[in-house]
Amino acid sequence: MARSLDLIGEWWTLLIVREAFFGHRFFDDFQARLEIPRNTLAARLSKLVKNEIFEKYECESDGRKQEYRLTKKGKDLLPIVVALRQWGDHYLFEKKYIPSKLVDKTNQDDIQILEVKSIRGRKLSIDDLSLVSTKNKQKIF
Repeated sequence: MARSLDLIGEWWTLLIVREAFFGHRFFDDFQARLEIPRNTLAARLSKLVKNEIFEKYECESDGRKQEYRLTKKGKDLLPIVVALRQWGDHYLFEKKYIPSKLVDKTNQDDIQILEVKSIRGRKLSIDDLSLVSTKNKQKIF
């Protein structure tokens, strides 16, 4: 978990990824949407490219612009972004006023609340989990 937070836990980073999920690909778009300082955005994008969350391309229509596209590794952050959004909607807003919501683009259905499940599909709570060593299967906690 510490390694993951080292990469995506800095302020702004997941917001940049969120914007990419919604189709934004250019530095100026990220900057305008997030109102993030330009130097901070440059540093975050550089780190995301270096760590293969984004790939950087020369814009086909304007060679002076760089386009940032999510890699598979970046797209695999979707459950994290959705889970944080759902947690925030549940705990940080009054129930009657959530300014926007994620829906299925095809039919506008609400998104199911993400759950932790075993490989067999059983819903799990924190009381159902143990951390075990992958070397010797001994319980760590």
